[in-house]
Amino acid sequence: MLDRYESKYKICDHAAVADARPLSLIGMHPAEEVGLGSILYDRLERFGEENVTKYFGCSINEFLDMPHDICEKLIEISTKLKLRDNTNVNSVLSQLEQNEK
Repeated sequence: MLDRYESKYKICDHAAVADARPLSLIGMHPAEEVGLGSILYDRLERFGEENVTKYFGCSINEFLDMPHDICEKLIEISTKLKLRDNTNVNSVLSQLEQNEK
């Protein structure tokens, strides 16, 4: 049973004559990494990308302590605010370029 699991997730190919990973049975394999794609990793990344602290003044710990739906709403609002800020900055830059001509 274990051999099938390891073969299915490409941890160790027991049918191969020469295994390229001789210590594969004790090594971490990407297929076994449970953190990748997790809600926690996603929230950490989105917290930074959308500048949640800038718009709401909460720390990463405060943000992670909030319920899921509140976190999602803060990220959604931060995304809109960031887009608005970027639009305003681009508008000001355009005006400055026109004034220089």
